[in-house]
Amino acid sequence: MRHIKRFLKALLAAALGLACFATALACFNWGFLSMRDARQIDRLPPTPIAALAQGPYAVHGEVLAGNQVLTAPYSGEKAVFLRYRLEEEYRDSDNNIRTRTLDSGERRAPFLLKDTSGEVRINPSDQSSMQTSLSRTYRVKRGDRIYSEWIIRPGQSINILGAYDPETKWIHFDTRNWQIPAILSVGTLQAEGGKSLLQSGVLVSIASGLIAFGIALLLIALQIHRFWIYVLFMICGGMGFLWYTGLTNLKKDWSEAAILYQERYKATYPTPMPEQRSDLYAMRLLIERGAQKWPDRPLFNHVAERQFPLPYGLTETEIQQAKKLTDSIRPSSFQSPLMVSLLSAGGLVLGLMAFLAGILSIKQKRLMEHIPTASSSGLSYGLAELKGKILVGEELPCMQSRLKGKDCVAYHYKVEEKRKSGNKTKWVTIEEDIRRTPFWLEDEEGKIRVLPKDAIIEYSGRSKESKGGRIYTEWLLEPGLAIYTIGFAGLDPEKSDRLSLQKGTDRHNFFFISPRREEDILRSKGAKGFLATSFSLAAFLFAASVLWAGLGWFTPSALFQTALIIPLFLLLYTLILHFNDIIFLRNRCHKAWSDIHTILQRRFDLWPQLEKIAKTYLAHEKELLTALSSLRTEASLPPGETEKAEEIVQKERAVCNSFHARMESYPQLKAQSLVQEITHEIIRTENYLSLLRKGYADSVEIFNTRIQSFPDFFLAKMFRIKPIKTFSQQREKTLGEQDVLYKKT
Repeated sequence: MRHIKRFLKALLAAALGLACFATALACFNWGFLSMRDARQIDRLPPTPIAALAQGPYAVHGEVLAGNQVLTAPYSGEKAVFLRYRLEEEYRDSDNNIRTRTLDSGERRAPFLLKDTSGEVRINPSDQSSMQTSLSRTYRVKRGDRIYSEWIIRPGQSINILGAYDPETKWIHFDTRNWQIPAILSVGTLQAEGGKSLLQSGVLVSIASGLIAFGIALLLIALQIHRFWIYVLFMICGGMGFLWYTGLTNLKKDWSEAAILYQERYKATYPTPMPEQRSDLYAMRLLIERGAQKWPDRPLFNHVAERQFPLPYGLTETEIQQAKKLTDSIRPSSFQSPLMVSLLSAGGLVLGLMAFLAGILSIKQKRLMEHIPTASSSGLSYGLAELKGKILVGEELPCMQSRLKGKDCVAYHYKVEEKRKSGNKTKWVTIEEDIRRTPFWLEDEEGKIRVLPKDAIIEYSGRSKESKGGRIYTEWLLEPGLAIYTIGFAGLDPEKSDRLSLQKGTDRHNFFFISPRREEDILRSKGAKGFLATSFSLAAFLFAASVLWAGLGWFTPSALFQTALIIPLFLLLYTLILHFNDIIFLRNRCHKAWSDIHTILQRRFDLWPQLEKIAKTYLAHEKELLTALSSLRTEASLPPGETEKAEEIVQKERAVCNSFHARMESYPQLKAQSLVQEITHEIIRTENYLSLLRKGYADSVEIFNTRIQSFPDFFLAKMFRIKPIKTFSQQREKTLGEQDVLYKKT
């Protein structure tokens, strides 16, 4: 059953991944169409009406009324083009004010457009996909109704992008044959191009994000959770797809630019008027200006003479006129810096949040991979990973769940109630209870006490009941269940000579309990990390693309630069992961050493009291008194000085053994309560030291091995991270023998 579920999940992930790729391809094509519209707009200079020939043109002029004049329905103004809307305000069931449209429409009439060189008739009635950009000219609220109008009046200046027909001498808006947008705007055409650029940036960044998600989902379907494989696929697959799609669409874009230029060149050949030559050369300058960066530049240079020939008979005066005109034209850019800033900032914030979530998930996964599974009998102080079964008994009894009364060591109980708000209903949690109790984790070599407070628990079972309009749910962790756990093996609060698995005092410690197999957990953590990383990458690409589009910099060259974000982002991501690993392991060593230092300091505080007692009862034992005095005046332990620590511990043990031997000869000394307290504290701290020393040695070994392996070796060199000293094997052996001697005495 488990294999069937895993197969179905993999199949679903693969299907979603393929769907992401298909949607990404559609978004790419749509985005490049929008980019093409903006680039085509930037390639067309405003043409004098007298210079019009066959084909598409950008024209600017003053509106003159034709034979037919429209009357606006609400304001009564005269117009040649109008759009109107009647809205009504009302309150919904939640008493919120909303608006609905009662009536709307658009009317248009043929009109004339005039500039300093002449007039031309405009026919807006035959438009197929004309874009209109109008300012609202009228808005009045009467009662709960709102009347709005957008009109073009006679005498108003407008910009038009349409096609001129020399036979009818009309400009119409069917421009599909030339792959350019048809536009009627009271603003600049470059403002409309800016909207297309922003739309292109959004679509291309969404497509890039979908590619990242598709790669992550396919790796999840293949049950691959290694991060380096994800990085390799993202760099090769994601970046390769972006570059291939970009180059393909770029070639198509330059092919359409050539068709646009040649159409105008042929329409004026062989005897163009001076205005037409200047206009054609201005168009060529604008095309060349859009090809300043790689990869546009080599493509333009390759086809310039053949596809973009200079106008026949061009004079120096016409060249200067064209240059003056093109210098006054700004490239397309989005006209709302605030919106661009908000969108970019939103992308950065979402990207950072997903970045941190991905780092956390991958970090936890790498931690599970790098921490070896320990046995209960061979457990060392510090972070540890164990596998076994939950065991309860008289010493550590289980508890009963609230809903079903089942035996468990942890449960999560929740009561939800359906509540209505207006026309909406939602489930609200009215009670929630989380309980945990300590239990034994039993493996083949013994058992260890687990303190599940503050642990992240994946429960094994769920029960659910519905009654009285409420849903009762509980999740359980039951005795006898095989579990995986990783946490801090610290000193047991109840017994000083053993360790227990717990959260520990450091809030950054990772404490996790799950009934799933380690392999399944690693796949799950890897999947979450891949998806979070993909979302983070998509959000950063979105922020960069929107910003470049808003500034008018979103060109094919910017797209290729955007593609470079992928390897740079993943390289930074990988470096952060490895650096965090090194710092975590180093801090783990420092924490273990700090605990050793704390225990030694606690023992150091005992020597003045022990010396005082020895002077009272053992005044003739000069050697013992000298040794106690030496311990009392011992300097504090410097950080990381393992040899000094070994020397101090040896001296302490020698003195303790000597003092303990003398106690047997002096019953009155042995009977002293203070002596008994000190002896008990020495034994307790000795047990602590034995556990801490082993944990420190293991932590140092893992850290030193890690910074000598690739690629952490380079990071360690870069940040001057040096190996940490550990206890020498010979002295460790000597200390171990003294432990035995002391316990036998």
